[in-house]
Amino acid sequence: MPSSMRVDRFTRLTEAREWLADQIRGSGGAICPCCRKLDKVYIRNISQPTVHRLWDLYKYSQTHVGDYFAIGDFVTDQNHGRDFPILRFISLLERAPNDDPSKGTAGEYRIMEDGIEFCEGRMEIPKHLVLYHNELVSMSDQFKGIEDYWPNFNYEELMAS
Repeated sequence: MPSSMRVDRFTRLTEAREWLADQIRGSGGAICPCCRKLDKVYIRNISQPTVHRLWDLYKYSQTHVGDYFAIGDFVTDQNHGRDFPILRFISLLERAPNDDPSKGTAGEYRIMEDGIEFCEGRMEIPKHLVLYHNELVSMSDQFKGIEDYWPNFNYEELMAS
């Protein structure tokens, strides 16, 4: 962990922000000198289990067009893929709206047009995403198609299963 910045009543917020931005670039993160919490840039690979969950949602949504679903509604196995929600950052998923700000997200999703195109083999997605403060800041310039996540990918066979 990088050395910490000493903050007193004369430290300007812009100084603290600049110091923190310098510390987190290309590192495991740094402790914010103002709030004392870990600040970090996260690189999230789009994994095979995550793509398989998208496929499960794709198949499930064929008979439930436009509906939102909790992940437990459509998974075919217990390996949920912890990064499933990151697919919303590249418009493959949409999270259900939440009108109650006192509650967390509902954890329900629906597949978007880009998600359908990816599942049908008509588009590729970045290999990984770079997130900071729960926002997409960049992505890999390497792309993968659904067949790269599935050995012996065959659209017709997978639709039949």
